[in-house]
Amino acid sequence: FLIDYKINFYEQIFVANNSLGYIGSSGGIYYPYFYLKKKILCFDTWEIPTCKVSANFKNLLNLYKKYT
Repeated sequence: FLIDYKINFYEQIFVANNSLGYIGSSGGIYYPYFYLKKKILCFDTWEIPTCKVSANFKNLLNLYKKYT
């Protein structure tokens, strides 16, 4: 995991550019992967009925929480 290393932002961009995609929580740093058009799988996120962002982008998949 990148948090285990003390790397700067440019090194994170380098890792994102040379990876296949991002798997992690929606609170993580997935923005470089989004702008580089890498595949993104976000889990542990909230479903907001008025916000359909992930439906507009084919490279972003959200696995939503559901509370009853």
